[in-house]
Amino acid sequence: MPRRQNPDEGELVPRMPTRVDSFHSATQVEINKPELISNTKLKKDPLPSQDGHRGQHKELSRMEINKRLKQAHSELSEKLFVDGENGLSVFDIYSQDNRNVLTSLDLRGQSVFHAVLIHVEDLINSKEKAGLVHAVSPAARDFLECLVIKHYDLLTTADHKKTRPLDMAGLKVKPIVFLVTDLIFSESMMRQLPVKACPANDNRVCSFQLPKSIQHLFARKGDDANSTDDSLLGACLHDIVNVEEVMQWNSLLKNTVKSVLKPCDDAKKSTILHDLLDDVNCFTAESSVNAESFRRLIELCETDTLLSQDPNGYCPLHKAVMLYEQKDIDFDRLHDVIQSLVYQCPKAIYRGNGGTNNKTPYSMLQRIERGQLKEGKELVSQSLELFKHVCIGSKGQSRDEKLIHLYGDLKHAKNIFLDMAFPNLINKDFIRGISEKVKFDFDTALEYVSLRRDPPDLPLLSPQVLDTNPMERNPYEGVFDWLQASGGVKKIFGITIEDRVPYPHTDESIIAALKPFQVEKWDWRKLDICSQTIIKAAPDTRELHLYSSGNNAVLREWSCKHGLLDLKKASSLACYISILRETKGHCKIHYDDFVERVRRRRPDLGKEIHLLWPAESMRQNSDSKNADTALGPNKSEEVAWVRTMEPFIHFIGSFINQKLERKRAEEKRAEEKGIDEKVYVNVALIDNGVSSTAEEIPKDLKGYSWYGDRSKDKKLPFRDYFTGPSLHGTQMAQCIYKVCPMVQLYVARMDDSSATEKFTVDSAIKAIRWAISMDVDIISMSWTFSIADMDEQQKTDFKTAIHEADRAGIVLLGSLNDKEQSVLRDWYPVSLNEVIRIGSATKWGEKAEPNRRGHACYLFPGEDIPLRAPPGPNTDGGQDEMASGSSLATAFAAGLAGLIIYASRASQHLDPDYAPKGSTKLIHRDGIEQAFKYLGGKPTEVTATDLFVELGSHFPKNPKKDADIHGQCQIRPQIDFVRAYRRGQRGLIRGREPASVSAEEVRRQPLSSDVSIEETPGFASILGPDPITPFIVAITQANIIWAGAF
Repeated sequence: MPRRQNPDEGELVPRMPTRVDSFHSATQVEINKPELISNTKLKKDPLPSQDGHRGQHKELSRMEINKRLKQAHSELSEKLFVDGENGLSVFDIYSQDNRNVLTSLDLRGQSVFHAVLIHVEDLINSKEKAGLVHAVSPAARDFLECLVIKHYDLLTTADHKKTRPLDMAGLKVKPIVFLVTDLIFSESMMRQLPVKACPANDNRVCSFQLPKSIQHLFARKGDDANSTDDSLLGACLHDIVNVEEVMQWNSLLKNTVKSVLKPCDDAKKSTILHDLLDDVNCFTAESSVNAESFRRLIELCETDTLLSQDPNGYCPLHKAVMLYEQKDIDFDRLHDVIQSLVYQCPKAIYRGNGGTNNKTPYSMLQRIERGQLKEGKELVSQSLELFKHVCIGSKGQSRDEKLIHLYGDLKHAKNIFLDMAFPNLINKDFIRGISEKVKFDFDTALEYVSLRRDPPDLPLLSPQVLDTNPMERNPYEGVFDWLQASGGVKKIFGITIEDRVPYPHTDESIIAALKPFQVEKWDWRKLDICSQTIIKAAPDTRELHLYSSGNNAVLREWSCKHGLLDLKKASSLACYISILRETKGHCKIHYDDFVERVRRRRPDLGKEIHLLWPAESMRQNSDSKNADTALGPNKSEEVAWVRTMEPFIHFIGSFINQKLERKRAEEKRAEEKGIDEKVYVNVALIDNGVSSTAEEIPKDLKGYSWYGDRSKDKKLPFRDYFTGPSLHGTQMAQCIYKVCPMVQLYVARMDDSSATEKFTVDSAIKAIRWAISMDVDIISMSWTFSIADMDEQQKTDFKTAIHEADRAGIVLLGSLNDKEQSVLRDWYPVSLNEVIRIGSATKWGEKAEPNRRGHACYLFPGEDIPLRAPPGPNTDGGQDEMASGSSLATAFAAGLAGLIIYASRASQHLDPDYAPKGSTKLIHRDGIEQAFKYLGGKPTEVTATDLFVELGSHFPKNPKKDADIHGQCQIRPQIDFVRAYRRGQRGLIRGREPASVSAEEVRRQPLSSDVSIEETPGFASILGPDPITPFIVAITQANIIWAGAF
C-alpha cells in the first residue's frame, strides 16, 4: 500500500501493512479461519500505549510515537540475540502485546523485520557476532519463522528507499532469505500432505515432519501448543496440526515470496537471487546454506527472474559461473546450484551479457576452464558438460542456434545427431563404409539417433521365431557399438529406431545397444516390447513411445504395478496401435482400460497419454523430383568434353598431388614461409543432398541439412545431407567430381520435404549463409525460385545473402530455368548480377532446346550426360543413366572453376617465387570468367553471352610428358619469365620481330600447345641446364588460363 504523507509536517505517517493485522487478533495467537485470511483491512490506529488504554496516544506527536515504536523494535531485536532466549516465547509475548509492535511501521516505513535485519548487520559489522553472516541464531530463526508465518505480508512492505526485508537480507544477511524460502513446501510435499494421502490410512506410520514453528502456530484447538518434541514422537502429523489451514497458508506464502523474488522496475537494481550469488558467503564451509535450500529457492523463481540481468548485464547463471574463480569455497555446492539454475531455466545458458563479446555462461565457463585453476577444475568440466547436454537435449532452440552456441559458428561445429535412412541394411559394416565418405565428428552427447530403412515397406507382423544369426537379426547393435567405440559418444538423449520388421531385434540386443547411453526419449518401434526391456535399457526415460498390436495382455503388462510405471522420470506417453490382431473397437476398449490403470497408479503420467492409430503414426514422404534434370536411356559413353581434360585432371590429381604431399612433409616451417598447409578448393553444392552410397562419390563429404524445416509440428522424419533420396544432388556431385576430383564438397541440403514444392526459399537463404560461414570458394546452385511466389521479406533476405556471398569473394554459379517460355527476370538467383548464369549446351556446343530463350553467360555440356545411378528402393544402383538439363551444366562449370582455383593454389604452393603473375586473381569471379572466356575462344569479350566453354586444344594429351620434355630450363624471377614469354609469343605473330608486336595482339592470339618453350623466340636468354618445376611447365604448356589473367 502506498505511504500517506502528512501535509503539515511533511513526514511519513506510521501505517499498518494492509493485510497483516486482520491475519490474527492482537490478544490471541490463534490463526484466523482460512476464509478470513484474505479478508484483511488497514488498521488506522497508530501504536497504542503499553498500558492498553486506547486514545492516550492521540495526545502524543507522530514523532514521539515513531520514537517509541523504533525503541520497541530495537528492544525486540536485541532480545533475540541474548544467549538462552527462546524465539517462540518472544514471538508469543509480542503477539499478545496490544501495542501492535509486530505489525506497525515507523515513519520510514520500516517494520520489525527491517529492524531485526539492521540489528544483525550492526552485530556483523562490529565483529561482535560475525558468524551471523553464515548462520542465524536459533532464537532469531524461530522468531522470524513465526513472524513470516503469521504476518507474511511484511515481506512485501518496502521502506522509504523501496527496500523490502528480503532485499535487505539478500545484501547483508543472506541466510535469512533461505530461512523464509525453506518454510515453503515442495510440490511433492503438497501432494502428499492432505489427510486422504496420510500413510496411516493404510496402517503405516506417518513420517511427515514440519518445522516446530509451523506446528506451534497451527496446532489444533485443544492441543498443547507448547508440547515438547519428545511428547510428539510417534504421533501422526495430521492429528497434531490443522493440515488444511497449513496448506492454504503455504500457498499464500509461496505466492508472496515469488512476487518478492521477481525483478523490480528499477533496471539499476539486481534481484535478490543476484545478490545471493554476488559473493562467496553462501558457499563457504561455515555457511548454513546448503544446496537443497538453494534448489528450493530457485524453484520459486520464475523464468523472467532467472533471465533478468543486473546493471552489468549478468543473469543469475552468469553470477554463479563467476564464483568458480573464487578460492576456499565449496565447489560441490556451487556445482549443485548451477545445476539447479540450468534445470529450472535452460534458456539461461544462451543468455548473453550484452557486452562487446556478448558473453554467455557457457563461454565464460570455457574461459575459466582454460585458465590456471587450482581448485574445482573437475567440477568446472562437469558444469561445462552439463551446459552442453542441456543445450543438445533441449527443445526450445533450433539446431543452428545450438551449434553456434556450443562451437561459436557452424564451420567448427560437431555432429550432435545421427540420422540415417537408406534402402540398405544399416549395420556396423555399412556405417563403417559410410564413414569413409562422410566426415563424422561426433560430440560426446547426441540429440538423437534415428535409424530406419527407406522406405519402411516391410510387413509389420512378426512371423515365427527363427534361430537366425544374431548379427543378421540385430544389425543396429553394431551401429551403437560403433558410436561408442569410434565416435566417442557417451550420451544419447533420444532414439528413433524402426524395427517393425519380420525379425525384430531381440530384447537382449536392445538392452546391450542402449544401456551405456542414458537414453531419455524412447522410440524403439518394436511391436509389443517388454516393459523390463525398456527399464533395463533406458531407466532415465522421460518421453515414452510404445507400439502395440492391440494385444490386451501386453497393454496390461505395460500398466501393471511393476511394468512401465517403474520409470519414475517418465512424464509423457504416446501409444501407437496397429490394428493387426483385434478390431479397432476392441483395441479402443483395451486402450481405455490401459489409460485408466496408468492414471490410477501414476496420476502425473496419466495426464500426458496419447493414442495414435497407424494413419497418424506412419507418415510417409516421397522424394521430391527436380524439373531440370531428365533421365534417358542407358548409355555408357563418357562426355567428350570431360574426356578432353582427363589427362590433365589425372596429372593434377595424382602426379602433382604426390609432389605436394612430399613438399608438405619436407617443409617444417610452412607457415613462417607463407606456404599454406594444404592445397584445396572448397565447393558448396546447395541442392537436395548427396547419397553417400552412390558410386563416383569420393570420401570426406561435409554438409548440413534443413530437411523438414517447413514442418511446424516436426512430424516429418528428418533426412541428413548424405542420405537419400537425393537423386538430383547426387548427379550434381558426380558432375563436379568428374572435372575436379580433388574438390572438398560442402553439401547443403535444402528443405525438400514437400511432394508439391521442390525447395523452400527460407532453407535456400540459410544454405547460402551456411556456405559463407564454411569459407567456400564456389557455390553451385542448380535450381531457381519464381520471384512471384516469394514474399517481400524473402526477396530481401535472398538478395542480401547473395550479396554477402559475393562480397566474401565466392564465385556464384546458377542454372537457367529449363522452361521454354521462362523470362530471366522472373527467377532467382539467375536474375541477380552477382550470379554467373549457366545454360545447357549440346555436345556440338549449341544451346540446348530448353535454354533457347534463356540468356546465359556461359554454356556447358548438359545434354545426354551418362551418370551412375545411386541405390534406390527398387534398385541396387550402379547402372549408367542419361541425364539432361542446365543443372548438370552448372555442376560442370563449378567443377571447372574448382580445377582452375586448385591449379592456381597448387602452383603458388609448389613454387611461390615463380608462380605466374596474376594467378591469385583466378580464385575470384573476375579471374574465373576470364578463364572461361579464354577457353571459349573470346578472351577480349567484355560481357559473355551464351559463350560455350569448349576446351579445344587447351588441355594437353600428356601433360607429364610435356613437362619432362620442356622442363630443361631455369626460371628466373617471375617478372623475367612473364616478359620473356610475352616477347616470345609476339614473335610468333605473322613472323614479325617481338618489338613490332603489341601486347593486345598477344592477348588476342590463342596460345598453342604445339609450340615448345625452346622454339619460342625470346626464351633463349633464360634457358639453362637445370630442370624447371614440372607443374609450372605443364600449366604453361597446357595454356589453360595464365595468358588471359596476366
